[in-house]
Amino acid sequence: MSSWPNHQLLKATAAMAVFGMTLLQGTASGPAGQQAQGEDKVLAEIDGFQLTASALESILQVIPEATRKDIDTPEGRQRFIRNYLEQKAMALEAQALGLMQDPVVQKEIEFSREQVLSEALQKHVVQEIQVTDAEIEAYYEQNREEFKHPVMARVSRILVGRQEEALQIISRAEAGESFAELASAHSKDIRSKQRGGRLGWVRPGQMEPAVEQVIFGLGPGQIGPPVRTVQGWHVLQVNDRREAGYMALDTVREPLRVQLLGEKRNQALQSVGQEAFQRRGGKIYPDGQQP
Repeated sequence: MSSWPNHQLLKATAAMAVFGMTLLQGTASGPAGQQAQGEDKVLAEIDGFQLTASALESILQVIPEATRKDIDTPEGRQRFIRNYLEQKAMALEAQALGLMQDPVVQKEIEFSREQVLSEALQKHVVQEIQVTDAEIEAYYEQNREEFKHPVMARVSRILVGRQEEALQIISRAEAGESFAELASAHSKDIRSKQRGGRLGWVRPGQMEPAVEQVIFGLGPGQIGPPVRTVQGWHVLQVNDRREAGYMALDTVREPLRVQLLGEKRNQALQSVGQEAFQRRGGKIYPDGQQP
């Protein structure tokens, strides 16, 4: 077969197991010579079978989305068509050899058919599930502690080697020089100096206690006294501050919708098999003998 990656081909051929059985009967695109003028464009043919554009689109609909992305180019489609026709050719040869009559093959076909149908049922059940705004609001109210956030500060830092240098920088910043430009020129912290000293949002427990003591004692726009750690001397500026509190419902509504939808779908998928088993009168005999 051609060079389409094996794992992608396996995904695609597995998804087309039931669809492929109809193709063995020549029903998906029709035998060659039966295409009406101006109807479907024929993309390929083999042994009297024509693969039309509409049939290819139908096939692509049953292929996993991740695999579909890999063939969403003219070259990718050509590779897919080649692999698909090679699969069909092998299936036709197997049929010509009478392998369709093999009991093991028949069992595998039946198993594949049932697997595809069970997945279709699961997809149908999942598609019917929705999460309402009322459910989101109820979860938010009943689980308020999940949405509690501590005090946070958006911090910039200049890291230097000597206390005298730190004090000079503080004086210059308080005199009106840009903190970001001072950080870019003097900070030893290579990563933050490239961003004008910006560290981003900091919450308690993320930095050394001595540094946090200064940070959370400052208000927006303020610069604290220099702080010494093993890294050196820190000059700290708080650019913004959020007091401890609860995230607003509107800021978490859509993430909550995704979370609750996933939970409801997982619960439904866990129960769909059990409910179908019970509706169909399923029984299991542990000792292997029907009473």
